[in-house]
Amino acid sequence: MIIPRALLRFSSVATGVMFARTGQEESHTGCEMPNAKERGIHFANRLQELPPHCKRIYLLRHGQTEWNKKGLMQGGTHDIPLNENGIEQARLASEELSGISLDAIVSSHMKRAHQTADVIHQNTLSHAKRLALSEFGEMKFGSFEGNPIRGPDATEETKSNFETLNQQMIRNLDQPWPGAGGESTRDVEIRSRKGIEEMLNVCKEDKHIAIVAHG
Repeated sequence: MIIPRALLRFSSVATGVMFARTGQEESHTGCEMPNAKERGIHFANRLQELPPHCKRIYLLRHGQTEWNKKGLMQGGTHDIPLNENGIEQARLASEELSGISLDAIVSSHMKRAHQTADVIHQNTLSHAKRLALSEFGEMKFGSFEGNPIRGPDATEETKSNFETLNQQMIRNLDQPWPGAGGESTRDVEIRSRKGIEEMLNVCKEDKHIAIVAHG
């Protein structure tokens, strides 16, 4: 996820790693790992007390889709919903956040992020505001969308082309992805900043805000 510079105004951006894994969990020491809700309480307890007149932002990526599973490039022009594992990941994420009283849950307008945020909102029995913004939609990757960039269907040529372009865009924030509608990093930052301003207008008095968007 690109963290726009506009977020630097906040006292903290909580990007603690909260793994939403399915199936039985084991630690390398043979000890049973805490469940998601216990980890959520531990995560909340580790956060510093929020100073007056400040906000805290929690950034989350959407759950898994079938395209994620297959290693296909999704992007902002393919509105792919969560698969069953993605829905379960969203449920576990809601448990990870159970130690935090969220005031607002904001998401991208795209199905995979919108669904993830809805599950979190429902499962936390939250009083939180619920807001979806198109400005937080995924970057548009032009002609790369729909192509395999990892997994068994990805060719060495495709992976090499993707990595080369990715490195070029890291060096040049104004370079767009090739093909119709391809966006640059700068494009995404500009619209994300607009989304943040809109969010702040709606959430003026809110202290704890979760944003569910894209990687």
